Amino acid sequence: MARIISMIAITVLLIGCGICEELFVRNTVSELNTYAKTLDTFIENNEENLNIPVINEEFDKLKSFWENTEHMLTYIVNFEKIRAIGEAIIKLEGAITQSDFSVAVENIKLIINYSENLNYVMGGDISNIL
Repeated sequence: MARIISMIAITVLLIGCGICEELFVRNTVSELNTYAKTLDTFIENNEENLNIPVINEEFDKLKSFWENTEHMLTYIVNFEKIRAIGEAIIKLEGAITQSDFSVAVENIKLIINYSENLNYVMGGDISNIL
């Protein structure tokens, strides 16, 4: 009887950890999407000069959010799956500095694409807990 109770407790604990992991990943990706869409709006409205204070402030918010959460995601999600977002943020920083509209739009759309459509790829996985 004690063995069955232990198995049930372990199963419930693993399911709970899996749910917490999935919620963390979804919330992180959703917040990333919010920052990216806000920055996209500013970029689209300032095509001629991207190196202005409001765009720099919004980019700094996006970058600092990513830097603060990326290390936690690498424990949960396979690093290969999130590396593209980090690379896009680095390219976006250079594009904003140089006021390169086409590269900025390309990279912000890539970040939005990852945060909207590829959540299932970045979703939590019970094998990460085990």
